[in-house]
Amino acid sequence: MAMNVEDLGEWIAEQAAHLDAATHRLLTAVREFDASSSWYKQGARSCAEWLSWRVGWSRQTARDRVRVAQRLGELPLVDDELRRGVLSYCKVRAITRVATPANEAALIDMAKHSTGAQLERICRKYAAVQRLGTDPDTRYDDEHRYVSRRELENGFVEISARLHPEEAAAVWAALDRIVKERAHARSAVDVSAD
Repeated sequence: MAMNVEDLGEWIAEQAAHLDAATHRLLTAVREFDASSSWYKQGARSCAEWLSWRVGWSRQTARDRVRVAQRLGELPLVDDELRRGVLSYCKVRAITRVATPANEAALIDMAKHSTGAQLERICRKYAAVQRLGTDPDTRYDDEHRYVSRRELENGFVEISARLHPEEAAAVWAALDRIVKERAHARSAVDVSAD
């Protein structure tokens, strides 16, 4: 491919738009497949689990793709922008975290004037403002609580949790106590070895 640098840059941008349009077609199919529950008939517990097995995506990537596919079904303007390759999947993924039919046009406009990283920050801040504006009695409802565990390649385990403040304080105190007990036990072993 013998192109001058400017033409090569344009070609790259054009190919990226084609990839985004193809991603839209894939996500549309994922949404239909998820709604059909065909993944269940093949032994999976969710569409994301099936995608992880069949397509080879990580669980997080599969969950993210299913989430975005479902949200695109609710956001016709964002859906059309990805279908035409105008917005990148990266930008669409960020928008679908906070978009509603009422604000999607404004978010699309922001997306067209920002980088993917900038739009991620905008959407994160927008989500934070939305959370702060909720009724304090529903801010910590059980629907948003979770605890997850992930085995890491180096043998460590990563634990992530979203808890009520008083639960978080109890978990933190228990972890702190365990760390101090283990440190004390190690120092006792070191002293007895001398």
